[in-house]
Amino acid sequence: MPENPEQIDGFLSEPTIGVVETLQEHPGDVMVLGAGGKMGATTALMAAKGLAAVGRGDRVVAVSRFLDQSVRRLFEARGISTITADLLNRDAVARLPDSPALPLNVTGPEVVSVRSLAERFGRLFNKEPIITGTEEDSVWLNNAGESFRLFGYPTVTLDQMVVWTSEWIVRGGTTLGKPTNFEVRDGAF
Repeated sequence: MPENPEQIDGFLSEPTIGVVETLQEHPGDVMVLGAGGKMGATTALMAAKGLAAVGRGDRVVAVSRFLDQSVRRLFEARGISTITADLLNRDAVARLPDSPALPLNVTGPEVVSVRSLAERFGRLFNKEPIITGTEEDSVWLNNAGESFRLFGYPTVTLDQMVVWTSEWIVRGGTTLGKPTNFEVRDGAF
């Protein structure tokens, strides 16, 4: 398990064989939308490492509101182009560079309820989770099948991520301070 934030970022941004093969088969720039978010930063870094591995000069373009300027500086230091844009603003999205789009949903294969995840963490921490509110009758589900086809199945299971996360927290590891906003249903985070 990684021991510090830099090792975690390195681990999460290491391209799999599937990522490298996909980048070889699909030349062109890679645009990562929401690159300043929880998953976007390591996704953009992974794309940059993958392009370097295949030896092409295609660009990685990271698009985000960049509320955290340190993420923007990290990208620019690694040769990743940045564009500031609020993706909920149609005019801002319309101003993004035109490029052939292959939109991909990047998520895990499991359907997981927040309640069951909280209960799993509770067992690991030996604490009873306190859950307020009730689940809605409907949920947002995402299908990442195309991502799995292109990049391969995730190499780390959800349960392994939960265990690693709980160990990290117990050791006093730092957090990103970015809430999940699972309760938000209108897309406005």
